[in-house]
Amino acid sequence: MGPSPCSRPRAANSAVVSVGCQPLRCRPMSRAFLLACVVSFGCAEALPEHVALEAAAEHVEFAAEPPSPESYKLLGRVESASVGSDLETVEQAARNDLRNKAATMGASLVTVDENLAEPLPLTYKMKVRLVGRAYQALE
Repeated sequence: MGPSPCSRPRAANSAVVSVGCQPLRCRPMSRAFLLACVVSFGCAEALPEHVALEAAAEHVEFAAEPPSPESYKLLGRVESASVGSDLETVEQAARNDLRNKAATMGASLVTVDENLAEPLPLTYKMKVRLVGRAYQALE
């Protein structure tokens, strides 16, 4: 008879835990659940509930349509997000954040391309995400 499975040598850095002769192995479903938990908690971002409008951003205006290329230069894409229990307050915080980021880029005008509001699971809060483009007036 050959050697029993319990008497096989194992590497010193082996990650298999065993009880007696039987190794403990995770079932595929528990691995998927563990991975989902790690990913969901790892990707959770701390979003602000209140964003104050900075002094430099007070001159940044919102436009419904992209401006004329002869009058404004596209600086780039801006994104903001906010979370809270009052949708109106959360929306204003996201708009302030968008204006602050556009002002940092030197913009004087912002268009909003995406305005997404979604409830956060297991909370009484909403998340608002704005995606837009920042423009600078040509002199």
